[in-house]
Amino acid sequence: MSDAGLDVRGLQTVLSTGGGPVPVISDISFTLRPGETLCLVGESGSGKSMTALSIVRLLPAAARVNAGEILLGDIDLARLPDSGMRSVRGRRVAMVFQDSMTSLNPLLTIGRQLTEGMELHLGLSPAVARERAVALLAQVGVPAARERVEQYPHQLSGGLRQRAAIAIALSAEPEILIADEPTTALDVTTQAQILELLAREQQRRGMGLLLITHDVGVVARMATTVGVMYAGRIVEKAPSDMLFRDPRHPYTRGLLKSVPRMDTDLTAPLTSIPGTPPAIANLPEGCSFNPRCPSRFDRCLTERPPLIERKAGHPVACHLEDA
Repeated sequence: MSDAGLDVRGLQTVLSTGGGPVPVISDISFTLRPGETLCLVGESGSGKSMTALSIVRLLPAAARVNAGEILLGDIDLARLPDSGMRSVRGRRVAMVFQDSMTSLNPLLTIGRQLTEGMELHLGLSPAVARERAVALLAQVGVPAARERVEQYPHQLSGGLRQRAAIAIALSAEPEILIADEPTTALDVTTQAQILELLAREQQRRGMGLLLITHDVGVVARMATTVGVMYAGRIVEKAPSDMLFRDPRHPYTRGLLKSVPRMDTDLTAPLTSIPGTPPAIANLPEGCSFNPRCPSRFDRCLTERPPLIERKAGHPVACHLEDA
């Protein structure tokens, strides 16, 4: 296992439209070390999944990485040719997608989808890869693993499919695992089991885990570091305990206030953030959050705040920090 981790610097991804290229994520920077969990959190449309897809180079046809670096050790994934990226994707960086039913190939058995990557990346023979596939399924909690390798995705429950998808992602012993809202389509009990599984495997393997979610409860449970995203940018980043103890950006505060807490009056209505996130192709002038922000002032309407570390280890993109 490499000790280099993942270092993303100034990442920008653009989407080609009839009116020209539109940035869908801008100036994304973070570092993920082995054994750490970085959670990207924010509402739908904030750019979390596009960030993940940019890292593994699985962007839609109309999108491309336009600027920045994605450093895995001394390799810049943003500049690798497709052939080089194919040797890295799955081997050094793997991804668990949000919907296992659509990410798994319906025409191949679970066993074949497991063995394919091991034969390609690890050079295992089909027989050895098959035994390893059975062991991996058992390791991630799939019962009757030897029988399950012969089944197709539609024959498994949602929870078992997601466990199989995690086994596939882990099969080539990656250094970095990206999990894009891996519990969204699952019931509460299965969600907890999947999160426990990810945490256990990360600790056992020493992987860096990039976890994408809109669930603040998941962040509190899993994160080492948190990046809060809004309108394609990280607007606040901090160690998990620091962020929950002292959220600085009004958007972060709004997210935290919208979650029920056991130490508050559970009969009181939840606080919600007014309005909706802006369309990425039509961002407001100044701070993108200003139409929804209860603390906005004149500067917010005209000047976009940079992400600045005014407090050690806690950069925030908000003019209130200067007020």
